[in-house]
Parts: sequence; C-alpha cells; structure tokens
Amino acid sequence: MSNTHTLEAALFRLKAGTDEEAFLMASDGTMTALKGYSGFIRREVLKSDDGQWLDLIYWHSLEEAMSAAEQIISDPTCHPFLEMLDMGSITMLHLQPVRTY
Repeated sequence: MSNTHTLEAALFRLKAGTDEEAFLMASDGTMTALKGYSGFIRREVLKSDDGQWLDLIYWHSLEEAMSAAEQIISDPTCHPFLEMLDMGSITMLHLQPVRTY
C-alpha cells in the first residue's frame, strides 16, 4: 500500500434556493485559507446532473486534513461557503490510496 496522500471527499447538496454562481464564488473564497493550511495539495469541485456536489481536497496526510477541517470551521473567510451547504446532506470521507494504475 502506498500512502502518499489523503483524499478528503465531501458529497453534499446546496441549501434550497442557493444560487450556484454565488456558491462557486464562495468556494473560490476558501482557496486562500486552504492554500495556507499545512499539507494542502490541490482541490476539485464537481457537480452531478441531479444537483449533488463533490468537493475533493488532496492533502499530504490525514493529520493535516483533520487539522485543516478544524481550522476551516473557525475561519471567517470560509463561512459564506459553509453557510450554503445543506449540512444534513453531507457525507465526508478521508481516503488513502491503495493502488494507483
């Protein structure tokens, strides 16, 4: 097993009535904070046709991912993004690579 990074995957929906462009701007607004956290590698935000979103963040380690998660909650630059999420719809995973082909 090669544990070269941790993938944080958050599957969620937006709160009803949330403007997607406003959400994407809020998502962009979190990047300064994320880039400043130890272990950040990169991020992708994806959307399905049925309105589910997937936020993928690559970290150097699980410990750094968990530390960043704690910091994000108290970071005011991330609040607009977090306030648009339907908190009851969130599924969060932290995954390590097992095989890469």
